[in-house]
Amino acid sequence: MALVAVTDEQLFPPKCCAKEIPQETVVSKLRRKEKALYAYKLQEYATPKAERRYCPALGCGRWIPLDKLNSSSPTQNCPYCNTAICSCCHNAAHGSQECPFDHGLTAFIELAQMEGWQRCYNCGEVVERESGCDHIVCRCGAQFCYNCGKPWITCCCSGSGKGRTRPFQADGNGLTVEEIAELSVMVTAVVHAERELEIERLANERQKHQTGWLNGRF
Repeated sequence: MALVAVTDEQLFPPKCCAKEIPQETVVSKLRRKEKALYAYKLQEYATPKAERRYCPALGCGRWIPLDKLNSSSPTQNCPYCNTAICSCCHNAAHGSQECPFDHGLTAFIELAQMEGWQRCYNCGEVVERESGCDHIVCRCGAQFCYNCGKPWITCCCSGSGKGRTRPFQADGNGLTVEEIAELSVMVTAVVHAERELEIERLANERQKHQTGWLNGRF
């Protein structure tokens, strides 16, 4: 009964006549490896679904305890198979590419486009030019055109500094600072809700995959 319960969260913890069986009773009937598995699943199911992290590798798919993760790192490594994992979307790491599910970054880039800011092609830093020509020297040392974002002297822009303006202000009907701030809050709220739904969906999919992995073991 206990080994069946660990493969399905709906059946966990084990019950008899709709009453939960005392943990000490369950554990006393298990062998050493079974006790370790039971303790592992007990910890996993006690973790809220939105906070659970699973290895995205098809050959692994195991739940990763939170104390095995570094929340300040953009990537994690599965402690079981060493697969590199993106800390944002929890799928396989993207290497040098940006995470497509980093909604906070996406919202910021959209805001930068609305404001007419430019992004360094080398390091991704966003810059705002207050005055002067289009020649920008980034903190990373890269030089680029503020108008088109391409490396300096490789584009056909005039370099006068008059090419890039706020898209929403070209006709004199631009957004105010307060409207931009309000829009930013709304976008952040929407993408946060979408991200929570995506995390829950991924957790459910990985839970199904892990259930298949456990059934294969037993």
